[in-house]
Amino acid sequence: MKQKSKVFNTFKKWKVVVENEIGLKIKFLKSNNGGEYSSFEFVDNYAENGIRMLKTIPKTLCMRVHAGLPKALWAKTVSTTTYLTNRRPSIPLGFKISEEEWQGKDVSLSHLKVFGCVSYVRVRDVDKDKLDLKARK
Repeated sequence: MKQKSKVFNTFKKWKVVVENEIGLKIKFLKSNNGGEYSSFEFVDNYAENGIRMLKTIPKTLCMRVHAGLPKALWAKTVSTTTYLTNRRPSIPLGFKISEEEWQGKDVSLSHLKVFGCVSYVRVRDVDKDKLDLKARK
């Protein structure tokens, strides 16, 4: 979202879709202390729907820094963190994997790599010959 002011309305729509899909009510919402999740609208909505707000300790998302990646990859870091969280054993689910419970089938983890590992981008250049590099870091 480009504007934090749209978070609440987007959350309400997302909540309806998720609850209809799984047939269960959302009980907790976890955030990184972002102010957009602490607005009066959200607090009232939590109370009306019996949702508990869980907040992480500020500045705990250190994957990007540890990997030595630039600030521009902040959104990708958050996306990756969510992806990994949904694929790790969950205590409330009896150490089952959230994504497997959601999809109703086994989830492969063989594609996972270390966050921030070296990767290569294919270089497409018509002027290159077969001995030139085909990718760059």
